[in-house]
Amino acid sequence: MKLIKYKNTIHSDENASNELNFSLNIKLRFCVEQDLEKLEWFGMFYEHREIFRDQFQRHLKNENLMLIAEFNEFPVGQVWIDVKTFSEESTALIWALRVHPIMQNLGLGTFLIKKAESIINAAGYNYSQIEVEKNNVRAKLLYERLGYNVIKEVNETSSYSSPDGQIKQQTFYLYRMKKKIYGANLNHKRQSSKVRREFI
Repeated sequence: MKLIKYKNTIHSDENASNELNFSLNIKLRFCVEQDLEKLEWFGMFYEHREIFRDQFQRHLKNENLMLIAEFNEFPVGQVWIDVKTFSEESTALIWALRVHPIMQNLGLGTFLIKKAESIINAAGYNYSQIEVEKNNVRAKLLYERLGYNVIKEVNETSSYSSPDGQIKQQTFYLYRMKKKIYGANLNHKRQSSKVRREFI
């Protein structure tokens, strides 16, 4: 198992010399069915329950790899890797990147992206692709720093059923960004199932 340690310092308002140093051990692993309810983050993503379950079925088929960042047996971050939709272009899509608000600005999102890229490379894909909403300037700047370039502007509409049976529809206005995954073997047969078995 890989452990990522973050050290933080808390200063007391009464006495700035008082400090508390602590480490957070983050375990990276693939999603299991028991994670699905926890991924709703205490109701924050309650309406996405059907999406989680549908994508977990794709995960079991090695079509969409669901990577979890776990702290204290709770998923505080996630990233999904769609290895099927753009496979004819030797491209895997990084999506559903999410870090719990209490764990943001610690570098966990960047780490998840880099780990996803490592998995994409190991699976034999030559490109990593990511999409970002046009109004999310901060995320776009992060992806550019990590080597992604805009290749297309896309509008995507998706629908899903909420737990109470309502049909929800969303339209996203996105930049599609792409990056060459250096080191990928052009002659290597893509094997997402093998990577999933051997990861961590």
